[in-house]
Amino acid sequence: MAAKRFPAWILLRKVPVAMRAIRPYRLQIVFMLVAAVVLLGSLGAYLQSISAPIPVVSRTQTGQPTQTKPVQSKVFTTLSDYSALIDQEKGSVVKVEGYGCGGELLGSGFVVAPDLVATNAHVVAGIRSPRVLDGYDSYAATPVLFDPKLDFAVLRVNGLTDTPLVLNQSSSDTISLIGSHTGDHDVLLSYPGGGTFKAELAVIDDEYYADVYDIYNADAGHRDLYEVAASVIPGSSGGALLQQNGQVAGIVFGYPPNTKDTGFVMPTIDFYDEIQQAKALSVPVSTQSCADLGAN
Repeated sequence: MAAKRFPAWILLRKVPVAMRAIRPYRLQIVFMLVAAVVLLGSLGAYLQSISAPIPVVSRTQTGQPTQTKPVQSKVFTTLSDYSALIDQEKGSVVKVEGYGCGGELLGSGFVVAPDLVATNAHVVAGIRSPRVLDGYDSYAATPVLFDPKLDFAVLRVNGLTDTPLVLNQSSSDTISLIGSHTGDHDVLLSYPGGGTFKAELAVIDDEYYADVYDIYNADAGHRDLYEVAASVIPGSSGGALLQQNGQVAGIVFGYPPNTKDTGFVMPTIDFYDEIQQAKALSVPVSTQSCADLGAN
């Protein structure tokens, strides 16, 4: 129903009538307005006092409390900022290896649940008996989930005792919020080149949707991407991108042609459901044929 409109002359004629109605009470109205201003000022001061940061109070040697500045949360921007977190979580990042496709294929992975390791599908594609190395031992691994379109796989590794990493599963961390993570300084944990464990600072340069071909270069699918400034080489795939809060932001799966200082990361939210599905799986699945692009 359309809003009801009034002729302008009706509104103009109501103004003087209203003024005449309140004229006898002008003094009382002034007092009420002054009281309202005083009351609002007091309320504002009170609200400011209860919303201000609460300072940390310590005691001197005399026992008298002294106030210090409120504790501020530090934003990590260097690799040294991450040193304690790296030491705590590096045991949960593993090397994945196997023989096939004309040689030895090497990649990375990380523990996502008891006895479960996440990696890229192209790391284990065509490998019949992959193995997982955690720095302490070598374990036989059974592929229980293999998704060549998403380039994601889950291996069941009986006897693995490493602690699962925490996955960032918040819907607010999807790429639907374009630019929400650009500039973040995260850390990439992997086994580049199939060598020793390495932690490297990785800055998110960009985030976007992209059409990405499957590992057989046959079928393109829509995928979320983080583009990170980091040295990503063969063997880095399957590595974990770790945030300052200790949660996994995504899994490394490749890099652009002709460059080694930029990497592509798939956000955790894209494969979180597959990890939940894999928790109930134990039957081996085929890793199909060798990937078209090889492990990178």
